[in-house]
Amino acid sequence: MSTAALRQMEHLQKTLSEKAFSDANASALVHHPGLLEYSNSFEKSLPKKPKKCTQTELMKACKKSNVILYGDFHTHRQSQRGLVRLMRQLRELLPTRPIVLGMECFKERDTELIRKYLLGELSEAKFLRKTQYANDWGFPWNNYRMILETARDLNIAVRGINGPEAGRDSLKLRDRLAGRIITNTIENDPKALFLCMIGEHHLADNHLPLEIERFGKIDHGPLNVIRILNNIDQYFFHKPSTTSMHHHVSEILRLRPNMFCIMNSPPWIKWRSFAMWEEMRQMSFESAGDGETEDLIYTEDAFDLDLQFLSLAETLSQFLGLRLSKQAKSCFMIEYNPENQRLIEIQKSNKLSSMELESALQRVGMDGFYLFSKINRIVFSDLTLNHLAEAAGQFVQSSISNIDDQDLHSGEAFFRRVLKNAAGMIAGKILNPRRKGPTVQGMKQFFKNVDGQRLSGPMKIRRDTSRQILQIHQWATAFHKFEAERYAPSLLYKMDEKKNFEISRNLGLILGQCLYEKNLAEQLPKGMLHDFFSKPLGGHPSALHAFMAYYRASGL
Repeated sequence: MSTAALRQMEHLQKTLSEKAFSDANASALVHHPGLLEYSNSFEKSLPKKPKKCTQTELMKACKKSNVILYGDFHTHRQSQRGLVRLMRQLRELLPTRPIVLGMECFKERDTELIRKYLLGELSEAKFLRKTQYANDWGFPWNNYRMILETARDLNIAVRGINGPEAGRDSLKLRDRLAGRIITNTIENDPKALFLCMIGEHHLADNHLPLEIERFGKIDHGPLNVIRILNNIDQYFFHKPSTTSMHHHVSEILRLRPNMFCIMNSPPWIKWRSFAMWEEMRQMSFESAGDGETEDLIYTEDAFDLDLQFLSLAETLSQFLGLRLSKQAKSCFMIEYNPENQRLIEIQKSNKLSSMELESALQRVGMDGFYLFSKINRIVFSDLTLNHLAEAAGQFVQSSISNIDDQDLHSGEAFFRRVLKNAAGMIAGKILNPRRKGPTVQGMKQFFKNVDGQRLSGPMKIRRDTSRQILQIHQWATAFHKFEAERYAPSLLYKMDEKKNFEISRNLGLILGQCLYEKNLAEQLPKGMLHDFFSKPLGGHPSALHAFMAYYRASGL
């Protein structure tokens, strides 16, 4: 499909990627010696004509292999999450086979410390100090911690593969050491599968794969090695019908028989993540002054969050043909994990009840952020570019239309929350077309799978939410919009408040995703997406009537 909307989306993604790549290169004050040569070698080894393949084909290749080399982009959380998903898939496929995970972020001598940490014999603080994680690696710890926790849960052994200089020595020596560790592990246990997580440049033909081949020939014959890359820029914009950057949340490309690439994020996000990390790192060192820097862990509160957020909001506004006022750009406020006193101020200035504040804070914990639209204050608990993009969408809608979801009767507030969350999802999909979201079909399948089971905790909440959204879907498709108010499921409004806005949140995400896809296919009335952000009520007497109009336009 080649619509004007698709071409506009592609232009936006290329512009974002070029800007982010430029910023990432400008922010890196010091480049590792030989990195440029390694980078060029990596680029040359990338096949030019990828072919789309299935998850089944990838896992079939993994099952036959001795070694899986997984290319890591160290600052990009989606890269680390991709490894976690792969680990789970491998364990499901190979329930009894020994799997060893080699991690570049730890030195070979850290292997015993890793074992003690995973057994609970070493606290996290001591583990980080003894491995000198901040000084020797320094990339976002939370992203690598989830990998260790997953390995522990799946009974996957973990070992360090970096040298004693922790990356300060030559890249060639690091390849040689990793190659020796991998081949020795397989020699000691020929049934083992070695999953190696290492920087993507090491996966070039004449880098780590060559060292494994060299050691393998000397010791025990050739090993079956496959390579899995992540989010390579040139494949995101690849033209043939085998790829599509706009509709698939995740795609797998086959580059060669034993070489794959997982595409689950646009290039600008990985390069922006690197630029943000560099900024955090430099500011952390500056704040440390002449003191010790060994214990510095670069955190999200160490950089200019307002600037990053406003940049996304302005990009989104321009894409939609809107303009943020000077007042909107100067009067918003961002809070990152605010203390109790700040929360009390938010409650007073927004005239929130204790229950409303508690629900909002629950959403902060569950979604990573929450926009208090009346006072244009955004609270973040988890800073990712996806959260920033979604919050930017809600902010643009709120700032330009002056719509808010407080101080209203429960029905009006419910549907305004739905529209607010839909705006966030649309923005998230515009800025990251591979962003995941819930669907009505997915909820139907989930509810069918768990109906009648005794559930508790998050699973019970998810089932209850699915049930209520399916009821709303049935109601919304059964009545014309002017009959809807009479038959509106009013009991859901209070239920949504009791469930911390979980129903309106998910309903909004579903609506936003469908509106986004309809717009790409040019199946929305002209200007509807523009109006959704600039005047979401669209002249309708209530948010309920506006919701019904958008719901029908979305094709749900």
